[in-house]
Amino acid sequence: MKNEFEPSLLNELALKGLQEINKVTFTKIQENVVCPKTGKISVGEDSWLIETDGSALAKVLAIPKVDATKTVTNSNMEVL
Repeated sequence: MKNEFEPSLLNELALKGLQEINKVTFTKIQENVVCPKTGKISVGEDSWLIETDGSALAKVLAIPKVDATKTVTNSNMEVL
């Protein structure tokens, strides 16, 4: 019974996060900042690029620390 239960549990259970998102990859990036007065380029703060397999745009935008101005989706159904 245990051998039959485990695969179905792992395929149907969202352990953490959003059920619509199946896989997540994180990439640390440094954004360059340009001074508008001098044109000098400097290294800005580190930030993270998070790419997902799956989409739940409305739920993601409801997360407090998500920057909605930098969040995009390629899911046509989410945009409509």
